[in-house]
Amino acid sequence: MNNHIKRYPDDVRIRRLRYIWHGMLRRCNDPKHNCYHRYGGRGIVVCDEWKDYVLFARWSLKNGYADGLSIDRIDNDGNYEPSNCRWITPHEQKFNKATSRFATINGITKTITEWAIEYGRDPNTVFTRLGKGMDIEEALTKKTHRNGGHGIPVRCIDTGEEFPSASAAAQKYGFNISCIARAARLKRTSYGMKWEQIYD
Repeated sequence: MNNHIKRYPDDVRIRRLRYIWHGMLRRCNDPKHNCYHRYGGRGIVVCDEWKDYVLFARWSLKNGYADGLSIDRIDNDGNYEPSNCRWITPHEQKFNKATSRFATINGITKTITEWAIEYGRDPNTVFTRLGKGMDIEEALTKKTHRNGGHGIPVRCIDTGEEFPSASAAAQKYGFNISCIARAARLKRTSYGMKWEQIYD
């Protein structure tokens, strides 16, 4: 038996895990990789320990690796290393993107989307309110209009006209209320005119 041959344990021979390891190294070390500017180009590196596939695989298998999970850096400005990485679902990972907007409430920091879900709000509504100058707590807690959107102020994008509700717009033009409310909610065209909701 040749003792100079590096042998991998059977449980380390996972094709997908090796693919993830290889991709991690390339993102940080290969300027030709299409994501290099978001990793190596920002100074993010793979720790010395994980440059050895066996050590990376052993850590992964002991720390939650499973098919369908992705490796995630807890601190998006931090490196690939045991203290800064975890295995999570794609759904969880989307909340930790560098492009996510964060907000702090009572000393707790989460993405805007996470806060919206926690408060039972539509994230798009929260983002729109923030864009209009509301602070995060007001954007999350301000009462919304009900009645399937019929009572929400709407704007006709084509004419610039604003109405206190879809009902008012429908009454002026003789349109169906539900059609206007739905078009405004989805920012689509109804009766040949494009509508959008106006959030308070």
